[in-house]
This record gives sequence, C-alpha cells and structure tokens, in this order.
Amino acid sequence: MWSLGGACLLVTISAGAIGGGAMWRPAVSIFTAVVMVVVYLVVARKLWREHAQALLVPSGLPLGFTTVAGPRHHLMTTVSLAASAVMLGQGSPAALGTLSLGVALAFMLLALLLTWRPVRITITPGGLLVRRIGTRSVPWAHLTGAHAAAGANDPLSLAVDRPGRERGTLRVGLRVVDADPAFLAHLVRHYLDVPEDRTAIGAPAELARRRAGFLAAEDAGTATASPQRERP
Repeated sequence: MWSLGGACLLVTISAGAIGGGAMWRPAVSIFTAVVMVVVYLVVARKLWREHAQALLVPSGLPLGFTTVAGPRHHLMTTVSLAASAVMLGQGSPAALGTLSLGVALAFMLLALLLTWRPVRITITPGGLLVRRIGTRSVPWAHLTGAHAAAGANDPLSLAVDRPGRERGTLRVGLRVVDADPAFLAHLVRHYLDVPEDRTAIGAPAELARRRAGFLAAEDAGTATASPQRERP
C-alpha cells in the first residue's frame, strides 16, 4: 500500500502548499490527509472481503510458511505517511523549522520500519520464528501446544516449555497479519503431532495438503481451534 500512502504524501503536501495563507495550510493538509486515509479504508475493506480466506505463504529465507501483513498493518503505514505529509505541507523546508522537519522525518522512518519489519510468524522445519520488534525463535522441542480462538483479533497462544524454566505462554497478536488464526494453530499442532512432516515445510504442495486437511476437519467438525492440546 505504499502506492496509496505515497499518493497521500504527495497530495497532502501539494494541497497544503496551495492552501492559501499560512493560517489555512494546517487545516487543508489535515483535511486532505484524512480524506486519503478514508480512501485507503474503502479500498482495503474491498480487498479484505475479496481475500477473506488469506493463507500463509511459502518463504525462501528462512525456509518455511509465513504470514503476510494485513490491511491494519498497511493502515498504520498509510497513517504514518499522512502524518508526515501534514507536517511537510505547512510550507517550504526553510519555513517549517527544525522541529516540524524532525517530526515529519520521524513519521517517515516509522512508515519505513513498518514496511521493512512487519509482524510475522514463520513456521520452519526447526520451529517457529515470531518477529515483532525483535525476532524470537521457538524450537519444536520447546513447544507443547497451540491455541487460537475463533476471532481474528484474538492472539495465537503458544505453550512453551524450556528446560530449566517454568512453563509459559507466548501470545502473538494477529490483528495486523493476514492469516486465518485457526489454520495457523492447526498447522502448529499438526507438526507437533507429526514431526516427520516437518521436512516438507516450505513446499507449496505441503501447504496445500495441510490446508485441505484443515478444511476437511472443519467440515467434519473436528478442527478444534479453541481447545488447547498439549503434549505431556
């Protein structure tokens, strides 16, 4: 969504520049930025409906199945670009001042960071990689269960048992990823129960097989997304 965010940046700066006197520029810039964000929401809502059953995708580095950024994540990027544009639309660089330029640059860097390091969950042959601000690696040997409620806004809960430490739960928010939480938990549980299948992780055909199995289990009423099953 950098195309829309970039358009928002340019249109907002241009609108602020031609918005008349200095007293009108903030109002013009803010109004234009709000309109562009609303346009994004309309477009994203349509795309979200068309891709409501988004899946994980195969990844090369690292090898595995990974989530992709969802509409909410792209909204944060667009809003960051809009906020940067509001600051830059107040006048020429010389007239803006150091503080305004610094704030505009900070929002721009935030948009770049959101694009470069989105929240991501990657299932690999060796375990799970959970990337937020940093990246946490959870080997299969330390995982004992996975649970995801039916709602897309509920977190994925991973039961972790590391040697020498008390059992704990790693919760990963799924609001900003474009993935089916129940299918994600189903995948984790499958590879916990059938470790020999982990060698196929990363292959598109394997992902298709697991999706078909999940849908079949759902139809039969046995795809349990809510109950958490843990290994002893």
